[in-house]
Amino acid sequence: MTLCCKIRHPSIACIFQNDASQTGWGIACTKDNTLQSQGLWRQEQTSLHINVKELYVVYILLLTFCKAMTDIHIRFELDDLTAMAYINHIGGSKSVACDRLAKRIWHWCISRNLWLSAVHFPGTTIAIVDSLSRTHSSHHEWQLNPVSFHKLHEIYLPFSTDHFASIYSKC
Repeated sequence: MTLCCKIRHPSIACIFQNDASQTGWGIACTKDNTLQSQGLWRQEQTSLHINVKELYVVYILLLTFCKAMTDIHIRFELDDLTAMAYINHIGGSKSVACDRLAKRIWHWCISRNLWLSAVHFPGTTIAIVDSLSRTHSSHHEWQLNPVSFHKLHEIYLPFSTDHFASIYSKC
């Protein structure tokens, strides 16, 4: 006699569309128009392969919109087949960078009992996030002049709060 139990996951609770371009990224929830965001890549991220950037957008999205979620299934609509495969297969063997990032994503999700899946959507069908990833008006991103910051750091005790922190502090 053979016993078997299939892995079961909850029904889809959230569907997100996300896109990466050479200059930035965009994310949007299909069920809630208020859950949208966009950003520019940091200088050290601009040279990353586009497949790695697409996975980074998934990670940014999770850290931004899903940090309080547990016990749900989140679906991603992506225009990148490689990112889709790395999410659905919990990693892969073709790209070390994609594999590391996919495992980081899944480790974060497993600790919250989140199930992920991804489906392919051509870029033309996810026009909102495509636009968000390519056009930017970042009036909310600020940074102190590094020279001034180091001078202040020398004068005062080490700082305990970063009032200029952004999502990149967590990536």
